[in-house]
Amino acid sequence: PALDDLLGGGIERGTVTVVSGPTGVGKSTTGTHFLAESAARGERAAAYLFEESEASLRHRSASIGLPFEELVESGDLLVEYVEPLALSSDEFAHRVREDVEERGVRTVMIDGTAGYRLSTRGDESDRVVELHSLVRCLRNMGVTVILVEETERVTGEFRPTSRKISYLADNI
Repeated sequence: PALDDLLGGGIERGTVTVVSGPTGVGKSTTGTHFLAESAARGERAAAYLFEESEASLRHRSASIGLPFEELVESGDLLVEYVEPLALSSDEFAHRVREDVEERGVRTVMIDGTAGYRLSTRGDESDRVVELHSLVRCLRNMGVTVILVEETERVTGEFRPTSRKISYLADNI
């Protein structure tokens, strides 16, 4: 509730939010809060995990009181661990668009963008272009997108993202 107050009611539907920071600050947990809120409102949500297991996310969610298990069991929250190198960036984008179009997903979290770049098959520039295309497509469809982005620095010059994806974001 305090975060929603800080954001003026929460994340606006159909926007792209980048949750960034160094390892261990709670980026995935924060994103999961937004997914759970969306799913609890009856808006199907989906998390695509590139950097941690579903079991880890379930455990952390339970430990902070999120109704993760109930939302997954009801079908309001879809969680998919993406096996490294199992999909091309195009195949992943197709899977996400299919979940949006056929399963009614309205909020998508990609956790995290570095894992996406490392785990999808294909040329680096193709993967980045495909991520940008996917995010723009989802935004145009009115889907709320949460990108989890690890930054490399804890101190020093502020950089909201390490991989220059901040131009995609409505919120950081």
